[in-house]
Amino acid sequence: MKKYILHILIAISFISNSCADYTNPKIISGTNWRCSSFTDAEMAQIYDYVELHFISETQVQMWEKKKNDYLYQSSGTLKYSINGKNITITIPAIPQDITINNPSSPQDITAVIENNKLTMPFTNYTMVFIKQ
Repeated sequence: MKKYILHILIAISFISNSCADYTNPKIISGTNWRCSSFTDAEMAQIYDYVELHFISETQVQMWEKKKNDYLYQSSGTLKYSINGKNITITIPAIPQDITINNPSSPQDITAVIENNKLTMPFTNYTMVFIKQ
């Protein structure tokens, strides 16, 4: 009987984790997502993996682990917002130097969250992050 109860508890915890509504900022906050398979050949040569750490209901950090490098480092904290299954991550304006005449503006990247998968399209490739 104890084994039966244990199996039921394990099944319930598995089902509740796989059915979480990550389109809710309160639920996605505190989660980590990893992309370790790259559709872009150059990224596949450079990175072991890239991670998104949702540190609050409005902020996400991008972490990266490059191949042949022992460092696991953050590339900064970004703002995000969620609207339905779409998550928009805002990359701030790039600081301008004196040789550039046009001011830079923030760039938005829109990804799609479906269950435990976050798909982030870029211009020439797509990154798929899996909830860890």
